[in-house]
Formats: sequence, C-alpha cells, structure tokens
Amino acid sequence: MYFPRIITFSLIQQTLGFIAYDCGGPKINITAFNSLKVEFCDLQTEVNVQPIQRIQLLQKTDTYSIPYKSCSIIINYFISRCSVLEDAQMVENGYFTEISELGSSRCSEIHQRLIYHLPLGGGGVITGLKINETRLFATTIAGYIDRNGNCKGTTFTSDKALNI
Repeated sequence: MYFPRIITFSLIQQTLGFIAYDCGGPKINITAFNSLKVEFCDLQTEVNVQPIQRIQLLQKTDTYSIPYKSCSIIINYFISRCSVLEDAQMVENGYFTEISELGSSRCSEIHQRLIYHLPLGGGGVITGLKINETRLFATTIAGYIDRNGNCKGTTFTSDKALNI
C-alpha cells in the first residue's frame, strides 16, 4: 500500500506559513506558501456567445398594369303574389338581395353590346347600359301582370330563397 508521508514543521508561536514535504513519490515535492497572504482564485468562466445570424432578403419586383374588367350586378328581389282584392301582396321573405359576379367573357360582351340578358326566366333584356354607370331597372322575371291588372303567379327559386 502506498501512504504518503507529510512532515510539517511549525513553531508554537505565531506561524506565518508552513512548508510541506511529500516524500512518498519518486521525486521530492516541496511546497511553501504564506497563509496570511492568499490571493483569491480568479476562475475565468468561458462566456459562450453564439451570434444570431440576421438575414434581410432584398428583392426587386417588377410591377406592371394588367387590364381587368369586372362586372357585378346587384339584384334586389321584391316578390309578391296575386290577390283577389288588391293588385299584389308581399310574401314572407319576399325581399332579398343577390350580387351576381359575371365572368370575363360575359363582362366583355356587356361592355361591347351594352345589353344584359336576365339569367332567370322571363327572358328579360335590359338595354341602354353605359360603362361605369349605375342604372336601376324593374322587370318581372316569373309570372306576369298585364295592363288590365290580371295577375298570374308561379313558383320562384333562387340561391338565396328557395320555393317562394
């Protein structure tokens, strides 16, 4: 077994330091230090800093105009029924609004001819349209009323109102 032997010398009076001998190894290790003047160990801690890469993408975009035609038709429905004593009576849920977006070819056709054919029954045609102008028209799209006030009704179906 290996037992290191350390021999220390000290006087009984005030001791300002000591000397230590390590005789157990192949070489003699003599260490002396002053116990009154011990400096603090300044351990350097490694600062682990990782820089964050910031990238800004700069891109030049080409902008140019594209000709675009848009036709929206707002249809206000006022649905009534024939009556014996009066000319017409309002039906329940008989007033509603639809917005009809037309495709590019249909929109171009309206711009060229300035005429709009109603898609719902009755074969109604609206003429006298002007570009970039709002016009109001009233037409009967289902049933009929003649000049004498005779009324003939029918059922009506739309995406907004079913079977009125």
